[in-house]
Amino acid sequence: MFAQNTNEPLVNENMHNTEKKVELTKADFETIVKFVLDQGQTRTYCNKYNNNPYFSINGFNIYLDPIHQSISFIKNENLAERKVSDNDVIVIEDEKSTRRYREIQLKNDEVIFYDLASTAPYMEVIFETINENK
Repeated sequence: MFAQNTNEPLVNENMHNTEKKVELTKADFETIVKFVLDQGQTRTYCNKYNNNPYFSINGFNIYLDPIHQSISFIKNENLAERKVSDNDVIVIEDEKSTRRYREIQLKNDEVIFYDLASTAPYMEVIFETINENK
């Protein structure tokens, strides 16, 4: 079970989290995307895409960005029509954090973290939640 929702961010921005290592494969990335599509809802977090698939966990949100903007407009209203392969970016939003957004991208079958150390605690909670909801 993960910690209760508090007003504190999951990641303390002043800490350097070098001990936690996150290895995310293409299959892991697709597992997160599938979970958000199956269990989530839609909500807009930026003007570029409307009604992004999202799932809220423990005080933070996971959003999916489509490969092409046209997918967003056509398919976001009905998540059942979205395919895992329609999404190439996972955005983690923590409104309580000084750094609100973290991105994980799938590019050429390789997972790219834009801030690996501060993403690790979120990944732990995401996979705990996925495992609890199987």
